[in-house]
Amino acid sequence: KDATLVATPFIDQVSQGTAHMQAICAHNDAIKKFQALTKDCLDQNQLHIQYNDLGRLPIMQIQQRPRDHCDINWQVIPRDLDQIVLYFSLLTGWNKIDVLVTILGYINSAMRGRYKVSIRPEWDEPVIIYQMIIANTGQNKSLLHKQMNAPLEKFQGKLMSEYLSKKSSVEQHSESIEQGKRILRSKLLKNALKKSQDDDTVIDVDMFSKEVLKISKELAQIPGLANTQLASPAFLADGFTEKKLIRLMAGAGGGQAIIQPEGTTLIKQIKDSKFNAEIFLKSYGMEDFSDGTVPGGIISVTDAFLNILVFLQPGVAAELYKNPKLMSSGLPARFLPYFVLPTGAPCAAPESLNREAAAAYFHKLTSMLERNYTQECMREIFSIKPEISARQHLEGYHNWIRNNMQFNSHDSLKFFDDKLAGTAARIAGILHAWRYDEPEKHDLSLMTMQAGIQIATALRPHASYALSPVGFQAVDDAKKILEWVRRHRHHAFTSRDIAQNSGVRTVDKIFPALDLLEQHNILTQLSVPNKPRMCLMHPLFK
Repeated sequence: KDATLVATPFIDQVSQGTAHMQAICAHNDAIKKFQALTKDCLDQNQLHIQYNDLGRLPIMQIQQRPRDHCDINWQVIPRDLDQIVLYFSLLTGWNKIDVLVTILGYINSAMRGRYKVSIRPEWDEPVIIYQMIIANTGQNKSLLHKQMNAPLEKFQGKLMSEYLSKKSSVEQHSESIEQGKRILRSKLLKNALKKSQDDDTVIDVDMFSKEVLKISKELAQIPGLANTQLASPAFLADGFTEKKLIRLMAGAGGGQAIIQPEGTTLIKQIKDSKFNAEIFLKSYGMEDFSDGTVPGGIISVTDAFLNILVFLQPGVAAELYKNPKLMSSGLPARFLPYFVLPTGAPCAAPESLNREAAAAYFHKLTSMLERNYTQECMREIFSIKPEISARQHLEGYHNWIRNNMQFNSHDSLKFFDDKLAGTAARIAGILHAWRYDEPEKHDLSLMTMQAGIQIATALRPHASYALSPVGFQAVDDAKKILEWVRRHRHHAFTSRDIAQNSGVRTVDKIFPALDLLEQHNILTQLSVPNKPRMCLMHPLFK
């Protein structure tokens, strides 16, 4: 019965159909293999075309700074400030634009968080900036800082001298009062003892106790200064802890200036696992801040502010932008990174420079400090209003940023771009305060707003490099890949080879590093969907 079933035409038909389908599948598989081989051949040809093109290009050295630097139209900068910038440029060998960006931080520190630019009723920009001036060793950072910071240090020295003198006077007065109290107490107790004695041996204890109580009440009514506390007027914070910084801000009118010629200390502090970015985030927007964990009870700061200007070497600055926790907090995107171009030689004959410009800078910052410094916890904040044309120009810039600068940006740079128009307004506010002794009594002009926008735009490539995965964050990984290539003398390899052997293991690190190397003509790569990237080194790479 089974043999009859096997021999039926139906089973023969099924067998023939199965063989036919197998032939079709084999044919399709052969087509796919042929297409894959053809695609691989085309990819190889494309890679070798790129390789031949690469051989005609020079290998560029990887440097930790952006490739693009922008200048500005110097006609929009106040003439006296332009002369001061020129003076410092000649003195130190720095380019003028580098000096201008740096000097903004010192001027801003002299403003002491007393100003905001009121663009619209719902849009205020506190005139507060955080800056990182990034330069290699040997670029005269210390010389520039010493010269520019001199008026701030001298003013603080004057405040501290007056404070110590007053403190000494208060302490002496307090000691005199206490000494007087002790003498008076002794005399009163002797009199009370005499009143309480019937003869030389018997004392009326109740009467003596009443007299002592009366004496205590009389002494308590004498004012004293023993508990008087004078807050230190220091406003240049250095070597602080987070809790100490809050106390300093509370005693200095709501804020501090963090100005460091070598910002390693600040980076070390904010990299700490226990660091809380809240005080820095709130101070950027001049928001109220309170902390109940500070020793001594709750400390509240109204309209908290920080003026931050630190000089850093590229490798140190990179630590801020490579920290995932800090990046997620949004703090790095609030800093304005600026990479100083290679500097020239400082002036060989400083005595030949325009000393009037240096004196004008010193006088201007001192007068700004004299007006703006206060230890009052509820300091007055002045409002600067732009001219209508200046406001419209800023709004147009804001719309241009939204329409042109954010499509190809990663998240951190988008956040920076979101704030770029506000940054321009803050910089314009600094320049406006330089122009006028009472900035709030004058409208911010169109030219000043144009200057703020030009400087903010010039800063954008620097932020793009610092915040980009192909910038700071990729340099170390690119160097590791190059070390692996040199060690094994590789000429061709894939991203999978890199992951397995170089020490750079994940694609989110490998791909940006390869892109960075390609930008510097060190290698060429071909990216194929769902396959490892194929790479060829420059023929002259050693």
